[in-house]
Amino acid sequence: MCDGVTQGEPGMDLSLISRDVIAQSVVIALSHDMFDGVLLLGICDKILPGLLMGGLQFGHLPMMLVPGGPMPSGIPNREKAAARERFAQGEIGRDEMLDIECRAYHASGTCTFYGTANSNQLTAEVMGLNLPGASFLNPGTKMRGIITGEAGRLITGMAGLGGTGEYRPLGRVVDEKAVVNGMVALLATGGSTNLTMHLVAVARAAGIRIDWNDFSDLSREVPFLVRIYPNGPEDINGDGIVDVLDILEVLAAWGPCP
Repeated sequence: MCDGVTQGEPGMDLSLISRDVIAQSVVIALSHDMFDGVLLLGICDKILPGLLMGGLQFGHLPMMLVPGGPMPSGIPNREKAAARERFAQGEIGRDEMLDIECRAYHASGTCTFYGTANSNQLTAEVMGLNLPGASFLNPGTKMRGIITGEAGRLITGMAGLGGTGEYRPLGRVVDEKAVVNGMVALLATGGSTNLTMHLVAVARAAGIRIDWNDFSDLSREVPFLVRIYPNGPEDINGDGIVDVLDILEVLAAWGPCP
């Protein structure tokens, strides 16, 4: 479900529950016991955490996330914010506001601000769950197609039966070091606070216990390195993405947390 669409509606009360329904759906699908490897498709809000929570119940299988990437930028964030203020003050009507929103969010892909969906993609990449550089490629681009095809090739190679690459099951990828790396990346980039709930649940599914005190302790040591809307003016396709990619390179150079 989309939090943005359900704002102010009774369905908003089902927001977090939808994550658990997604996890249960993954478990039902994988319970057929006929898979050698899995590509997890979907990235927004509760989808990625739900996929991982369910997938980790079958941690012996190689799995890889295939992120959707952000849609191309529409109107600038300053213009969106100004329009919303004018609408709240009654200076523009509903139809004009709807037209502005449709021009802002106008194509396939995640929303262009650094909310839960894009925070999901970033933390997953840092945790080694999707291919390097895959997080913020726009849908429909040539490189997005190449990356997605490569994910399929690699997961086939990781499969236990007849695989040509290293057997790398999900349960070995999501370990304590990966979880800490995801937490550090989230804090360093000012990502969605929703991830402080989702990472706790994903870690628990992997048999690892973390809580908000761990986030608090790490926040005292991890610097805030980048500002992307709503923490700054740029969206995920603008100058902010350059900063995020720089951070990813730094984290990769560090390697797994000791």
